[in-house]
Amino acid sequence: MTAKELIQAIESAGGTLEAKGDNLACEIPPEVEHLVPELQANKPAVMAILRRRNPSPPWPGYNGDQFFVCGKCGCHFDTSAGYAQHQVYDCKAESGGPGWALPTSASGHKDDG
Repeated sequence: MTAKELIQAIESAGGTLEAKGDNLACEIPPEVEHLVPELQANKPAVMAILRRRNPSPPWPGYNGDQFFVCGKCGCHFDTSAGYAQHQVYDCKAESGGPGWALPTSASGHKDDG
């Protein structure tokens, strides 16, 4: 089972998972307690997903306690630098590839220059 599938199974059973620093805070319903060993084995991947879903600001009050959000894919970032890096290198929402989509002309074809 992948980390994403583990999270979905636990949360759909009414459980909660939250990344708190380096710790995984969780409430596991009895019907999915059998997943705990697999959750422990996949903790790094589970933590990575949870941090992307619910990042924490670098310090209280930073950016008014608001996250930077990619308007293309909805990813949240705790710093403007992380957001900028995502826009340039990682966001695949518009172009299907890294970075920003190339501008298009009025005809819908990609500009040649």
